[in-house]
Amino acid sequence: MSIVFAGCGTSSQAVEGYNPLADFEELDPASIFATPEPQPSSDYTTEQLTRGRYLVGLLGCGSCHTDGALVGDPNPARLLAGSSTGIAYTSTFRNSTPGIVYPANLTPDMETGLGSWTMERLITMIRVGTTEHSASSLPVMP
Repeated sequence: MSIVFAGCGTSSQAVEGYNPLADFEELDPASIFATPEPQPSSDYTTEQLTRGRYLVGLLGCGSCHTDGALVGDPNPARLLAGSSTGIAYTSTFRNSTPGIVYPANLTPDMETGLGSWTMERLITMIRVGTTEHSASSLPVMP
């Protein structure tokens, strides 16, 4: 009779006292720089706007994508314009070290938001969780 013992892991994580955040460098999120003020759009019908408000509320988009919301102090003037508060994130399947994810600007701004996205691209991101280049969105996004 033979017994084989096997294990799986990385050597850096097996070291006692290993701190994956030891060399963490805090960066400013790009979504906060020069974010424009929200502008009402006349491109959509009242029904479309009502449906959009419903979906944003239902999906809880503002809980992460509004500055200050992650720390309990949402800034209503920056609704869905991105967050300066990051979410700690790591995936052992994708990354060997953790990182910080900053929720992006979801406003219809053409330069910093979703204004240049097609409706199909937006629907695919929400329903399937993939970007235009077929990359998966991060699991921190519900």
